[in-house]
Amino acid sequence: MKFKWIGIIFTIVIAISGTLYFTVFNMPSLLGEITYVGESFIMLEVSDNPGHNGSYSISISEETKIVNENNIIIDKDYLSIGDTVKITYKGSIAESDPALIQECVKVVLYTEN
Repeated sequence: MKFKWIGIIFTIVIAISGTLYFTVFNMPSLLGEITYVGESFIMLEVSDNPGHNGSYSISISEETKIVNENNIIIDKDYLSIGDTVKITYKGSIAESDPALIQECVKVVLYTEN
């Protein structure tokens, strides 16, 4: 009976781990250059991602995590036109002009050396 419970618990842990891995590490992302910074959004130009090149309006909410390339949390005020960023999002991209991403989860600001 003891081994049955261990097996059940092990199965549950594996199932939860797989779901978390897929949710956290398998979200789509885009790398591009900021062309505009608004109050609650940024405009992003993507030019090196076949099938996803073009302009995007990225909604930035209070839940959006903004970090530098060392994964240190920074304020949205550090984002400016010309910066290279990688955005990670969930959900779909609205087919508009520019394309709209409403559920931005994370923005990584890259600095040039």
